[in-house]
Amino acid sequence: MSGSGAGAFVRSRHAGIGRAFGSTTMAVYVITLFTIFLSPMLINLLVVILDQTVIAAALSTAQPLDWAFAGGLVSLVALAVGELRGPIAPGRFEATVRLQSPQPRWRSLGPTSLRAFVATALVLGAAGLALGAAGSISLDWSVGTVGWMGLGGVVLGMACADARLIGQAKVAPLRAWCSSVLGATSVLAIIYDVFAVAILVEIGLLALSAPWLIPFCLTRLRTETVLRHSALAEAASTLTRTGDWSAASRGHRSAPSTGRAMRVLPRWWTAAVPRTPWGLWLSAWRAPRRPLLGILLIALGALLIGCGISLDERLDSSAPDLALVMLVLAAALTLIHLGFGAFTDSLEFVAETAGCAPLFRLTAGAMLTRSGAAYTTLMLVLTLPLICLLGALVTGSRGLWDPSLGGTLVLGLIQIAAARIHAATKGPLPVQMTTPIPTPAGDISVLMILAWQFDAVAYGPLAAAVIVTGSLVSPWSMLASVVLILLLARGAQKRLRR
Repeated sequence: MSGSGAGAFVRSRHAGIGRAFGSTTMAVYVITLFTIFLSPMLINLLVVILDQTVIAAALSTAQPLDWAFAGGLVSLVALAVGELRGPIAPGRFEATVRLQSPQPRWRSLGPTSLRAFVATALVLGAAGLALGAAGSISLDWSVGTVGWMGLGGVVLGMACADARLIGQAKVAPLRAWCSSVLGATSVLAIIYDVFAVAILVEIGLLALSAPWLIPFCLTRLRTETVLRHSALAEAASTLTRTGDWSAASRGHRSAPSTGRAMRVLPRWWTAAVPRTPWGLWLSAWRAPRRPLLGILLIALGALLIGCGISLDERLDSSAPDLALVMLVLAAALTLIHLGFGAFTDSLEFVAETAGCAPLFRLTAGAMLTRSGAAYTTLMLVLTLPLICLLGALVTGSRGLWDPSLGGTLVLGLIQIAAARIHAATKGPLPVQMTTPIPTPAGDISVLMILAWQFDAVAYGPLAAAVIVTGSLVSPWSMLASVVLILLLARGAQKRLRR
């Protein structure tokens, strides 16, 4: 079957089964609708954020080279994401038909690649235009600056689409060259401006090389890689529509590849010995990319914590200023919360085996208690030094050694770990929460699904951010964190018994 014949066959099958969103007209209609209604809301939100004194002062003095570091970081993330789920991931049926075509891969898979390429460029271009429009309202940016922001977003989107395809194709020399060059120049750009120019040149070359790079990578795509990514995309889409987003994210985890020969416990210890932080650390490194990403997110959160504390020194204690500090701390603790997720395999194992016979002569409650204690200890040992070192670089004179602030931060980290433990025991989404809830305003069952998925974020990092911000005014706010930790621990034990 030729490449055009394969595409016609796929389109006819989609039309035969009534797949409405497979229609280009329907897709354009939905995108236009979202653009008309959501773009004003997004621009207004960005205007409110840019109106803050500190952010406005930072962006008013920013130069084009200052954006180079962010562009290099985004390209590196796209390269890593492509290895887990690349842009060539149509449905399993369409992937099978296109892969069996006698045409070359660059022709049979070309339409799929083109759709992903154009979609990525348009999304980042629209994001650049939205940021530029907000800057023109709050910071008086010129029309030319807004246009350059949109053009830069389009070029960055083209580069990210190419980087994802490089990661999916797994051409070792090309992938190693891109990751090493982008990583080195992104780090050095913080110190030397010449490397910021180098990043812009690299992103431009990566975007302009698409006519050569896309056929080159498509020709070297492996059949098993495309089929695996297509199956993963279908499963994640189904789980996302049903509201089980945790299971959808777990499907993107890489398989364990290292550490099979490492011993978690010494030979003279018995299996009944409680799980240790060292054991959890070793088990996490069986899939090295997850803990590396987790440590990176924790380090970024530590830097943001330092930024939040330094803002408190420069601002007044008024309600708007405290709200800005709380927003920065919420972003920082949310990053740490996401970083903690790379080490939760043992907690999920305890929840999945709760109804089975006792393993290692330990009941489910004892396993959860010991694994939770080891997990919390590991997170504190890993996070506190990063916060003290990286946060102190930003806070300067005050640092993070104030007894009230330091104690509240430690309790906040324990609270985030307890939220992770509590979330690991809740199991799959109950079917009752997916039933319609009719109201005069429409069906609000989606709110129940959102509450189920993001409850750990609410009573974990967001609540901790509120408490840490409160400790800047009154040290007694840390009692609220103690109460939340006890409630989360009690709730996790009750969930496990069910």
